[in-house]
Amino acid sequence: MRRALRSVLWFFGSWRFLGVILIIGSCETCWSADESPQPAAKRDPLSFTPQRAETPALKYALLPPFLDQTDGNAATMYYRALLLLGEVERQRPGDKLWGDVLAWTAAPINDFNVQQVRDTLKPFQAVLESTEIAARRSQCRWDFPMAEFKERIFEIRLHEIQEIRSIARLLVLKARLEIAEQNYEQAIGTFQTTYAMARHVAEAPFIISDLVAVAIVAMIGEQVAAFLHAPEAPNLYWPLTALPRPIIDIRPSMALEGNSLYFVFPQLLAAKTKTLTPEQWQAELETFLKKFEKLAADSGGIDEDELAKIKRKTNLETVMARSVEAKTGLIKMGHPPQSAKDMASGQAILLYTALVWDHFRDDLFKWAYVSLAEAGEEFQNARKSIAENSDTVEIVPIAALLMPAIDQAFRAAERQEIIIAQLRVFEAIRMYAAENDGELPNQLADIKAVPIPNNPQTGQPFHYSRDGETGNVGTMPLKVAK
Repeated sequence: MRRALRSVLWFFGSWRFLGVILIIGSCETCWSADESPQPAAKRDPLSFTPQRAETPALKYALLPPFLDQTDGNAATMYYRALLLLGEVERQRPGDKLWGDVLAWTAAPINDFNVQQVRDTLKPFQAVLESTEIAARRSQCRWDFPMAEFKERIFEIRLHEIQEIRSIARLLVLKARLEIAEQNYEQAIGTFQTTYAMARHVAEAPFIISDLVAVAIVAMIGEQVAAFLHAPEAPNLYWPLTALPRPIIDIRPSMALEGNSLYFVFPQLLAAKTKTLTPEQWQAELETFLKKFEKLAADSGGIDEDELAKIKRKTNLETVMARSVEAKTGLIKMGHPPQSAKDMASGQAILLYTALVWDHFRDDLFKWAYVSLAEAGEEFQNARKSIAENSDTVEIVPIAALLMPAIDQAFRAAERQEIIIAQLRVFEAIRMYAAENDGELPNQLADIKAVPIPNNPQTGQPFHYSRDGETGNVGTMPLKVAK
């Protein structure tokens, strides 16, 4: 119920949210898990060309180099690209344009009809040019109307963030074409544009922006993996290593997500800072309850029975009857006993509601500041604690309904860190094969030229094994091209 409500609040029921989740979950070329591989007979090994590290080591970069960057706000050029994209779509109504883009993106590179793919991308040339300029701007300020909406912050529509995924699809197809043509330097330039765009998208301070950014990283990461398997492709071990870690950092969005409740319900913040009469506090409480009920009712994310239950729990008379419970709770939280007892009932309930939210929020959010290997099951435990304790701890079920899905966003972002680390392992294997007459290492510890990253999720080495001419990293069998 809570997840559905948050989704509706942020996305207004948009089907596009499903696309974000599907994109994040799909990376057919990358290794899906750190586990013993399936038998080679069940999966055809991916062949690769041995390749030493480039000289100099950072000859290539996966983000725009400093000297290629220009002053200015990237957002203005992204908006321009989106306008140009809309113009293309208006000029070709009913065209199978996007069907062609998606079909060619999914097609094996070996099956590419280069001219047809070029023709598919041709109408979008101005869109791609504007995007390339935007990605090389030194900063990105989206300037959403945060101050103007404030109490209606959940109503801010993020159309530009959603639509930018269409541009990402074009970049993915462009990169795939360049790989098919073995035009590797241009493909690397497209990687730069796409990774930079993803990080710019994450500059918008919303979790959905981070999820879209992670989806874009997943999309282009699959093309980077395809690049590494292409004949004679440059080795990208050090460019992959040079990518920022994490590539998408969700923690800046946590400031807004964790405190947006106080924008929407200023009565909760007032309970911490203001001095009012008992009558005024009761009026503040009533305003808060009515707004909470309306938010739940308007969301469309909960069924009628659940909504009726919420209304019963948040009835003013029912809530006021729990004022002693609120005051007792404040004392248990460390509030001075006499101050709590003397507090107006309306203020005590509001303050208690705010402090319970703070407790649940921090108990969940704190695990985003450590790696998944360190967090272990603590995200799940914190989420479980909210679900199990809300009925007995919360007077108004605000944490149960509105707690942001920061754990899911964090895991989605961490998944891309795992994939980048896996790609570094693969590139290290390519280096080893180049230095050892095309032989695979018997174990990852045999590779001495570069550090071998551990799995960020477990903190342990990735699974690797060798069976004759085939090596296995995680679930993916590999072999040297003959």
